[in-house]
Amino acid sequence: MDLLNHLHAGNQPRKWNSSERRNNILKNLLLHSGTATSVQKLSDSYYVGKASIVNDLKYVEEWIAPYHLSLVKNKKGTQIAGREKDIREAITAVIHLDEVTLQNLLEIFQPEEIAFVEALLEDLKLDTSDIYYKNLLTHILICIQRVRSGRKVRTAQRETVFSAKAARQYKRAENISAKIKERYGINIGEDETFYIYQYISSLGTVDETPGWVGESDSKSDEVAAVLTEYMTDILDMEVRNEDMLLQGLMMHIRPLLNRLEYNIKIANPLLEEMQMSYPQMVGICQIVCGMICERYGLKEISLDEIANIATYYQTLMVKQTSLVNVLVVCHSGYGTSQLLSARLQQEFPNFNILDVIPSRKLSSFDLKQADLVISTVPVDAAAVPYLVVSSFLTNRDISAIRNNVYLLEQRVKINYGLLESLLPGGHITFGNWNGARERGRKICEAYLLPQCLAVVWKGRKDKTEVFLTIDRDNKMLRLDLLPGKAEEQKELFRELYRLSLEEVNLRTLIQCRSQEEVQKYLRQGVCKK
Repeated sequence: MDLLNHLHAGNQPRKWNSSERRNNILKNLLLHSGTATSVQKLSDSYYVGKASIVNDLKYVEEWIAPYHLSLVKNKKGTQIAGREKDIREAITAVIHLDEVTLQNLLEIFQPEEIAFVEALLEDLKLDTSDIYYKNLLTHILICIQRVRSGRKVRTAQRETVFSAKAARQYKRAENISAKIKERYGINIGEDETFYIYQYISSLGTVDETPGWVGESDSKSDEVAAVLTEYMTDILDMEVRNEDMLLQGLMMHIRPLLNRLEYNIKIANPLLEEMQMSYPQMVGICQIVCGMICERYGLKEISLDEIANIATYYQTLMVKQTSLVNVLVVCHSGYGTSQLLSARLQQEFPNFNILDVIPSRKLSSFDLKQADLVISTVPVDAAAVPYLVVSSFLTNRDISAIRNNVYLLEQRVKINYGLLESLLPGGHITFGNWNGARERGRKICEAYLLPQCLAVVWKGRKDKTEVFLTIDRDNKMLRLDLLPGKAEEQKELFRELYRLSLEEVNLRTLIQCRSQEEVQKYLRQGVCKK
């Protein structure tokens, strides 16, 4: 009886929650663009009222707008309209709403198709867990599905296609096209072949890095060099003896410029984790990348790409951290204290654990030996920087420790003279910033923390300025920056990065009630325990 009930249950209609329903409607409208459906059909399919479907379609309309697509409603029904390239980009984004796995690919493509395309990509020597592999895999699967439905991309740049045919990557694209024709009997054509070539030449492969397809390969070398100069100056890091890391960055920048050239978007599964663990590094990298794009006339670099770039500089910072003497304090309990000590040594090889003691013995310990106290309970250790963490050392704890270790090394250098001097009367406002006048043309914006937004403007004059807005209602701090000359740019971003590493700075600034309080804090109170 249990078995029969289970079998009969398979005939029951699937129950969708509103989020699943909307995403499924979005996916089907994109995959079958050019074919109209009706509100009634959707209502019958998902067993909900027409009002719910109307709201779902509003969600779809808003979701596709950034891809330059529209929702057309007429007597024939409702369908998505727009350029084929934009539709495919949106389909890719739908697939990447969650991390690309075999399961969510199987919701759209046949198992045989996935296995066939995986076999095609074997000779590219990509790690199957690599984000570039997943993007190319989904691109070719979408290409097969769309061409089979009679929808192809169009490329007007015939000269570009002709010049690309001499490249080895184009030969690989032609080989893929030939095998698709042999397997499915469909000729994808020259435009689609060139589209696959664009993806292949934008891969971050290790064995063979395609060159810059624009002006010259020297452009990617220069962009990588200037980017690294900016970041290392801001972070006060040395790049000597870091050839392997810099080579990896160079091999990343070259295909990145190709992706910008071809408007190829990648989805980075590590984006959320990087933003959560190292928001300041991602934010400052976003600002510097905005400045680099402005300087070289490049298209905007996506946050997914920036998070990838930020990992290089975060790695560089971790490698260059010197020995730190750490005292571990726990409330009581040998097991949890030893677990915390072991986790710290695993995550921070440069830590010299002086001792692991219960909090009651802290007063008898000579704190002059310690650079940092890490405790699972609040302690009275005013003479030494200390952090309160979980016994299990969460990702947030690890990030906070890294930030504080960096600040320990920077402590003698830390001052906020530039920020203080650039925030005179009239440059500090209180309340919502939506009504503030524009400073010029916006270059980029970045969240250094959820409660700290920095916006960089292209000023009308080559002058460095900072405008600070404090919105206590929303507990937000916004800094509008006109960076000015190169050296002041770096110093300004250096101070901004250091300021954001300690959340106490931002919390205190948000509580300030006058411009005098802001300047006094910058002058006297910042980063002092």
